[in-house]
Amino acid sequence: MSSYVKAITPGQVSWGSARNILRDGMDEVGKLFLKYHEQATRTWEGGVDFDVKVSRVSVGSTEIRVGVTTKDKRYLFVDQGTRRHWVEPRNASVLAFPSVYRPKTRVGEIGSGSGYRGGPTAYSKGHYVSGIKPRHFSVEIAKRGKDNFEGIMQKAMLRVAKEINRMAAQGGSAQGGV
Repeated sequence: MSSYVKAITPGQVSWGSARNILRDGMDEVGKLFLKYHEQATRTWEGGVDFDVKVSRVSVGSTEIRVGVTTKDKRYLFVDQGTRRHWVEPRNASVLAFPSVYRPKTRVGEIGSGSGYRGGPTAYSKGHYVSGIKPRHFSVEIAKRGKDNFEGIMQKAMLRVAKEINRMAAQGGSAQGGV
């Protein structure tokens, strides 16, 4: 006695549909990462403009990318930090600056508070500025987003699998016998 099963042979599989589903998943990831970046800069004067870009999704590719970018150098300086450096007046004989300063952001946190500049005004013909401690927003966002990314993309891949199964059921047949 023998058994056999004939495979289901789908009609035309729409890889474009699969690609669109994966792209929708990456768009969702991009929106999440954008939200984190906006949280980090929420109280910055003038705001920070970010762009979300999803790379082209190719079926069979092992890599899909989403990036959140900005041309605002303040974000880079605060994210990566700056070195100690010398400052001097450009259009005046002395620098004038508040003597008390509390930054709006903290190292290792995604968020932006009120900060503070005030106290008596200090004057200088030039001095060293300690620089900016790197906040590493990018690292923290990647850590926070990793689990969400995996969950979102697993759901997208399940939708792709369901779409392929749906197309197979419409265009193929299963036969078996004993």
